[in-house]
Amino acid sequence: MPKKKKHRPAQRASAPLRPGGAAPQRREHKQEARERREQALKRSSRRATFRRALQFAAVAAAALLTFQFLTRVGAPKAIAQAAVIAARDAGCTGVRQPLAENPPGGLHDPPYEYDQHPATSGHHTDPLPRGVQGAPMRDQNVVHNLEHGYVAIYYRDGALPSDVVKALQDVTNARGEVVMGAYGQLPDGVDLAFGAWNRLQTCPAGPDLTAPRARTIATGFIDAFQNTNIAPEARTG
Repeated sequence: MPKKKKHRPAQRASAPLRPGGAAPQRREHKQEARERREQALKRSSRRATFRRALQFAAVAAAALLTFQFLTRVGAPKAIAQAAVIAARDAGCTGVRQPLAENPPGGLHDPPYEYDQHPATSGHHTDPLPRGVQGAPMRDQNVVHNLEHGYVAIYYRDGALPSDVVKALQDVTNARGEVVMGAYGQLPDGVDLAFGAWNRLQTCPAGPDLTAPRARTIATGFIDAFQNTNIAPEARTG
């Protein structure tokens, strides 16, 4: 008998890959993952930048507050009672304000004309170096010093005893922002004057103006008015 042929099961044809198959989906998922990572990195970078900006602002604010604390100037103090008594006993005036209100500073343009002598505010030019001056002082220079919180000590050349001049020079050299020198425009009857911005005290020469009293008066005036907020551009040292 002839042998029967064995029928093999027909093989199914492989289904063709569709355009939306697994490979494009994987690529799409990878792309989405990359985008998510990039967005996360950008968010992290923005947060870090914001934190750095906040830290910088905090440091800058702290530095500004520290600077303001260190450079702040206070109001004038009351003149010490010992200086008040010494001024009275020496025949000096009290401290007066030539102008009703403190004038503004920054007047660096001519003309240099003053209604009073010594002048305690107004237009001015270059300031004097601190300390005792080797030449007579001029208003247009001294006023600039006063604008910066200095105290000025004016005296009539030849009118004060040498020990009084020496006592005042010692105070000047020991007290920082102070200028002292001869001044040729003191009014009649005035041989010594103490000036700050819009503040003035005057004294006559005579036996009652002793060296100890002159030192006490000068110290009291300086303690009260040096580097205070009456001066438009006072500094702290």
